Amino acid sequence: LVIFGTDGSIPTISTGLPNVPTGHCAKTLKILQLSLQDIERRQRQDIRWLMLVDDDTLLSVPRLSVLLSCYNHSELIYLGERYGYRLHAADGFNYHTGGAGIAFSLPLLRLLLQRCSCPAPAAPDDMILGYCLQALGVAALHAPQLHQARPQDYAAELLQQLPPPISFHKFQLTTPEYTYQRWLNGSLAANHSRIQAAAAAPVNDSQLESCSRTQTKRCTDL
Repeated sequence: LVIFGTDGSIPTISTGLPNVPTGHCAKTLKILQLSLQDIERRQRQDIRWLMLVDDDTLLSVPRLSVLLSCYNHSELIYLGERYGYRLHAADGFNYHTGGAGIAFSLPLLRLLLQRCSCPAPAAPDDMILGYCLQALGVAALHAPQLHQARPQDYAAELLQQLPPPISFHKFQLTTPEYTYQRWLNGSLAANHSRIQAAAAAPVNDSQLESCSRTQTKRCTDL
């Protein structure tokens, strides 16, 4: 776990770049570059993936590990919650939304840093990455377990049909600790009984949440 920022109260790494109000493309590429340099400098051959998340993203690492085990880390893997921009136009493209979290295999990360650049420091980072990777022939693989918004922003019926969640994004009008414990805590197998009980529990109006069903199959249901 590496946190990039300037908060002196927690261990962080500065990118050395000025903050911008939107987009953050230059800063995101710098974060990816510094992360890869650190992995290679320390010769961490046990690190196979890089997961890029916002500072207000909640993430289940055990569930993420299960999901990533379904993919070949030696291939060009670009995994996240897929969005589309002008998909029916000639210049349309797929991209993964940054708030939900984006997983890169290290071979893809190296290719990205060699071939992709920002048109402006404040360009939308996730969209620029998606545009560049599509131009390089890399598919945007969709993971329905990753979520750009809060649990209460989704229809309960939708969440009940999806695999157990791996991430949610944004803290407004939520208690992050509660959201994590209810939706993301523990591995898939260990949480079978807990999630079933949570799904059956009543939900008050302030929570507006519903637990998704448990699926115990490893990759076929992910």
